[in-house]
Amino acid sequence: GKIKDGKVEKAKIWQILYKSGALALAFTLAFSIYGYINLHNVVATEYTVKTEKSIRAEGYRIILIADVHYGVSVDDGEFARICDEIEALSPDMVVLCGDIVDNNTTTEQMKYVFSQFGAIKSEFGTFYVHGNHDKPFGFAGFESEFSEDQLTTTIKNSNISILTDVIVEIGDDPLLVGRNDASMKSRADITKLLENADDSKFILTLDHQPRDYDNIAASKTDLVLSGHTHAGQIWPVGFIQELFNMNDEVYGHGFYDEDTQFVVTAGFAGWKYPVKTEENAEYVVIDIN
Repeated sequence: GKIKDGKVEKAKIWQILYKSGALALAFTLAFSIYGYINLHNVVATEYTVKTEKSIRAEGYRIILIADVHYGVSVDDGEFARICDEIEALSPDMVVLCGDIVDNNTTTEQMKYVFSQFGAIKSEFGTFYVHGNHDKPFGFAGFESEFSEDQLTTTIKNSNISILTDVIVEIGDDPLLVGRNDASMKSRADITKLLENADDSKFILTLDHQPRDYDNIAASKTDLVLSGHTHAGQIWPVGFIQELFNMNDEVYGHGFYDEDTQFVVTAGFAGWKYPVKTEENAEYVVIDIN
C-alpha cells in the first residue's frame, strides 16, 4: 500500500505543477536565461572557401559582421574587446553586411559602433552595405534619433567605405560588390551591375538580405555574404523561415549552385528582444584560398 500511495502522491504533485503552469513557467524562464546569455556571448565562426580562380598564394581573410543592432546586447567595453579580438586575427578586410544600427540605437551609440569598426586595422579596410534597419524609418513610431545624413557622415568619418551598388577592386585579385538593400527603391539589377565585370577575378558580393541568389549566381559571383535572418533568432522562427522559403538561405556556408558559394551569418546580436536561442551570436572569419 505504501508504494501505491507514494505513486499516487507523486502523480498528484505532477498534476498540480502541470495545471498551475509551473512547468511552463520554469521552461520559459530557462529558455529566456539561455537566450540572454547566448546573445551576450559573441563568438567567432570560421569557414574556409576554396576557389579555383587565380588569387595570391596567401589567400584572403575576411571578417563578416552583420545585424549588430547596436544597443541591444553587449556594452561599449565588451564591444571594444571584441573589436580588439577581431584585429588580432589579422584580417585583410572587414565587411559590415547591414543592420549595424536600428531605430532604437542612440546617436551616441551609432557614432561609437562605427568608430570602433573603422578603427580595426586590416590590409584593405572596412566596407559597409546598408541593411533594412540602418536607415531611419519613415513611419510613426520607427524614426531614428539620428538623420540619414548623420549616419552617412559618421560612417565616412570612421574611415569606412559605403558600397551602394558599386564594384571595388581589392588588391590584384577580388572584385568586391556592394549592393543596396532589397528594401531600397534605387537598388540596381545585379546582372546589369556585373555584366562587364572580369569574371576571371574572384567576385565577392555583399547583400544584406539573402533573397536574390538566383540573379547573384547568374551574375558570375563566386561568394555572396549576407545576414538579415538572425538564423531565426528565437526558436522556431528559423524553421518557419526555411519551411516557407522566406529567404534563399537561412544560415551557414554552402554552395548555392556549382559556381556560387554563400555565407549567411546568424548575426552579432538580434533585433529588439535581448534573447537569441537559434545559433550563436557571432562574427564570421572567412579564409579564401
